[in-house]
Amino acid sequence: MNGPMLQALLEDRFHLKIHREIRESAVYALTVARNGATLQPSLTGSCLKVEFDALPPPPKPGEPEQPWCGMSDVTEKEYALYGTSMADFATEFSNRLDRPVIDKTGLSGFFDVRLELSASDLNPPGSGPSGNGGTPAEPPDPFLVFDAVRNAVRKLGLRLDPTRGPAEFLVIDHVERPAGN
Repeated sequence: MNGPMLQALLEDRFHLKIHREIRESAVYALTVARNGATLQPSLTGSCLKVEFDALPPPPKPGEPEQPWCGMSDVTEKEYALYGTSMADFATEFSNRLDRPVIDKTGLSGFFDVRLELSASDLNPPGSGPSGNGGTPAEPPDPFLVFDAVRNAVRKLGLRLDPTRGPAEFLVIDHVERPAGN
């Protein structure tokens, strides 16, 4: 449960009041490298547009399932995004790195992106504080994940550099202990 449903539950149960603020903070800037980007534009029909009101029919027997536009697929060999904008590409990595990623590429349109980046690159073994890999109690080492992501995007003619910039924060204005059921 997330989004509006979770927010409504927290507001009701904890009388939670929040607001969002934009502040200057540590971020990563996603830019085009000196030699230019080598991204492949998304071809018409390379992915299915997400329309939750009218889901597409399942694939016919023997046909592969078509990926959804704007979604990612992570395997042990690659990290793929289909029909993604650069802003969504940056957001995808904001959720995986230790700070937000801001799109400063200036590239418009939609792209099908395949990165030489695996699930184990995003959760390297032995990267937690005790060396057991990222677990919910011990997340992966953000520096190992950052290096893997930076090296993968470099092969697409992009750069990922630490800098300062605007980042969104949730500010708690009010919260109470929940009353008994």
